[in-house]
Amino acid sequence: MELRSRLLAATSHDSKLATTYKMVNTIVVCDNTLDHALYNEGGKKHSVRHTMNSELRLPDVREALNLMIASDQDIVKFVDSLADVTVSEVQWQEIVERLVAIPSDSLPRVNARLENKRNEIDELWRTDYRCAPWKGSALGVFQVFNTYRFHFAGPSASGAPNLEQRFNRNMQSVISNKALVEDRNLLQAISSVTKWK
Repeated sequence: MELRSRLLAATSHDSKLATTYKMVNTIVVCDNTLDHALYNEGGKKHSVRHTMNSELRLPDVREALNLMIASDQDIVKFVDSLADVTVSEVQWQEIVERLVAIPSDSLPRVNARLENKRNEIDELWRTDYRCAPWKGSALGVFQVFNTYRFHFAGPSASGAPNLEQRFNRNMQSVISNKALVEDRNLLQAISSVTKWK
């Protein structure tokens, strides 16, 4: 089990519990673990009592936890770092060959499936509105492979998943860290072919 800090948000309908935001390490699954996280764990927290005029003020929560602002800045730096790196057509083809390798001894049907995947990925790179605006940059590469993974990957057309199945598969991929591993592999390929670090 991977342990990491989580942003806990808790409230109650009967005003017994103030609306509280807190960084915790406890995995909250019941009232006992909620009590432990709220009252026994140290760490920054922000609480607002229930009153007739109380309302959520997100800037107050951000300031109290000193969390969201740093995250926003980190993601902007990450996106900018990818957008600033040029990816030539030769580099693009090399990245695709690394990430969608076709073994020389693959069966014809496997070879055809991988060629189709390469073609779909290349089409995203060149024409898809979610990716093409960043064509020619490392951000474009990142967009292409994530768009493919979340919107196209999966069973063949004959067994194509419905939207609910795709959503569930994508969420499972995020929860299980499969998406994180795939993103790391993607960034590794970008880094090995370009100047992005």
